Amino acid sequence: MQCTNHRIPYELWRLRVFHEIFGPSYISQSSRHFSTSKPCQDEPKSQDESPIPPSQRLPQSPLITHPRPGPGKNLGRKLPPTIDGPEPLAKNPWAQALASPLRTCTVSGARLPRDLMGDWGLVRRPQSDDLYLLPVDYLKESLQKISKNKGEREADGKMDDAIKTRKSSTRRQLVFKMFNAIPFLRLMIKPLGKPGGKKPHVSRLIPFRWRHPQGPITQREEKQLVWMDDMPQYLLRHMRSDLSKRLVRACLQANTLGAANGVWSVIDMQGYSTSALLQGLQGLRPVTNMECGAVILLGEEQVEGDTGVAGTESFPESVTIPQIERGAPVFDLSVLLSTSELAELRQSVPHFQNSALFFRPNNKAVMDLMLSLWKLKQYLVEDPALEGANLK
Repeated sequence: MQCTNHRIPYELWRLRVFHEIFGPSYISQSSRHFSTSKPCQDEPKSQDESPIPPSQRLPQSPLITHPRPGPGKNLGRKLPPTIDGPEPLAKNPWAQALASPLRTCTVSGARLPRDLMGDWGLVRRPQSDDLYLLPVDYLKESLQKISKNKGEREADGKMDDAIKTRKSSTRRQLVFKMFNAIPFLRLMIKPLGKPGGKKPHVSRLIPFRWRHPQGPITQREEKQLVWMDDMPQYLLRHMRSDLSKRLVRACLQANTLGAANGVWSVIDMQGYSTSALLQGLQGLRPVTNMECGAVILLGEEQVEGDTGVAGTESFPESVTIPQIERGAPVFDLSVLLSTSELAELRQSVPHFQNSALFFRPNNKAVMDLMLSLWKLKQYLVEDPALEGANLK
């Protein structure tokens, strides 16, 4: 039995399981009826009584079944290997993402795993007092270049007083979590873009622990906050650029195409349709950890001199891998990426000159690629339920 509702305490769930195992039928059979007669001293005990007490028949907590060693005791001891190996879920990107700590979306209040959300922080525009709220997890390289340039100017003694003051007041990058989706960001353009009174409306997105006077953000910086009107398109451009880099990085680390038990496999499609894809999946060679893989579609094969994306076939969200009878997600790069980005990807990596590929995660780069594909695909999903939603 499993705990299906994670919101109830463990004690209540354990008591519920106890009632399911030892219900009224069990209690009626094992209950003792009151009688005025004295019990017989020589009456033998029943042989049907189980020697295992009911408390040991219940599912126990992992803290009891696999206790962690104390300080200084058995530091090198490892858990015994299971049937599927010592770490059967270590190369499953979905399991790793769902196992990440829960975090609360600052805007909607929803609680989601950390790896399925985006990091947002404050970034000051160069040579300006405006403080923008931006997705910093997709701007790491740009922010590192800016920090490096600031460090060089500081070493040369040319760093102005405004940058020095900002650098000394902020010891670390302030980051909060938010779920990224185009319909969600569109709802925020109108209320956050309006000019406020003493403070702009975008200051409502700042967590309370950051605000003045409790937090590190000063009252002057709260008045300098700016929300970009084209934030959905801005985030989409950076998500696409990040995905292109991850695709190239994953192919460079596993550059062998079609190797035995390899990462990348070509799906031989006779045409460009759903039926051709299902027929091509039957010719795949079985590999390890195949149930964690995914299908990448790149459009029809391009002829020389043609940089466009052909094929407007709408494919399903997932397909069944016939070798293992398990489902696998389908990512269409002709939809996720722009035409120029996909054409550049075809020219830079030979892997993507095919119509369809199957890949399975076996290292961190490919696992991060899987999550990046999922995040971009979810970002582009149009949700009608958000049309009448209210911000927090």
